[in-house]
Amino acid sequence: MVVTLLFLAGLLSIILGIIVLIGQPHRYVSWFFFGTTLTTALWSVGVGAFLIVENSMALLGIAQAYYIAAAGIAFFMLLTTISLIGGVKKWLYGVLSLPFIVMAGIIAFAPNALIREISVGTVHTIELNMNFYALYVAYFVAFYLMTLLYAMFHMLHRDHTAAMHAQLKMIVYAYGLAGFFGMLFNLFLPATGNYLLIWVGPLCLFIFVPMVYVAIAKHQLFDIKLAFVRSSTYLLSLSVLSLLYFGIIYIISEFAFRSTSSSNLGTSPLYVVAALVLAFVF
Repeated sequence: MVVTLLFLAGLLSIILGIIVLIGQPHRYVSWFFFGTTLTTALWSVGVGAFLIVENSMALLGIAQAYYIAAAGIAFFMLLTTISLIGGVKKWLYGVLSLPFIVMAGIIAFAPNALIREISVGTVHTIELNMNFYALYVAYFVAFYLMTLLYAMFHMLHRDHTAAMHAQLKMIVYAYGLAGFFGMLFNLFLPATGNYLLIWVGPLCLFIFVPMVYVAIAKHQLFDIKLAFVRSSTYLLSLSVLSLLYFGIIYIISEFAFRSTSSSNLGTSPLYVVAALVLAFVF
């Protein structure tokens, strides 16, 4: 069930990014935010895959992927915030890209710098190279704090509009909360060898994604047209209802009936169509 929620969190995140990108494809901020949602989706799905895969070589690749994705979250969220506010030189984006490129390159091509060994068991664990991991933690925390401090500084700037103040406040709340719990369960606890709760961090996307939706719909974040937001949100709601339907049927079939007929009931195309019709009606 936890793995399903992790995959669902990743799906919701990437759908949000696609909505923003389609709504304003010519703006840098849209692409940067799409990068944020893409990396959060990869991180969430990667953690979910890490929980269920049993092959050590596959686990190494998955761990590399989700550590790179997590580094990308901090990078793209900072660029999203800077680009949203505006008023900076383009060369700054290049300078800020260097730490992420170096970090991602090392993890991708020299994984032993970060990961010494992966132990496969009831709870998979990673023995980390703490020297490099300290640099990784410092990188993430630095980018996280720069994002929040930059946004909060401009929240206090009187030259910005009321809408900009509201948008920045939502970013601080959404990224601040999700980022804090993400760091706690996926950055600091693994440093102590505790991998029992690595699934908690990505589930904070269920905080981040709805708050960004509110910022888009209520405060015109990213300047997306309201009609487009409404239609996109409706389609997203339909998708979520369908996924919840499958989840509920799966739980009932697994824990209540466990018979072939009841299992087929949940996956029958007739019942899927009925669920979608009900979603449209309501």
